[in-house]
Amino acid sequence: MEAHITKHLKIFCIYDAEGSIIGELTYLFKKIFKNFECSMCNITHGKVSTKKEWTTKLKSSRFNIEALHLDEQSTELKSFTKGIAPCVVAPIDGKLTLVMNHSELTRMKGDVDIFFHQLEKKIEEIS
Repeated sequence: MEAHITKHLKIFCIYDAEGSIIGELTYLFKKIFKNFECSMCNITHGKVSTKKEWTTKLKSSRFNIEALHLDEQSTELKSFTKGIAPCVVAPIDGKLTLVMNHSELTRMKGDVDIFFHQLEKKIEEIS
């Protein structure tokens, strides 16, 4: 895919959590007491806030990346990601395409650099 096109390619990083206050508290409860983890959250966030490396990489990325909670998705995106979040999705050739699944994100073990490297690789393979 050519570089001038990719900045316009929207990449959706979907968390397996709701973005509301109740959703955030529910996620925190599940994380502490039920050993639940969202692999996308682990990539973008540290213990308390967004990782600086994530913010830096977002600014320099050749893609238009948006991280969304389950309740922040459009109807179409929500329908596509139902039951597969956390994941990464992009509209390729006019249709939503799964770019990375939960297993792939989990294997990154929260590493921002690995995420962006894999994202580049996957987009090249798909397009």
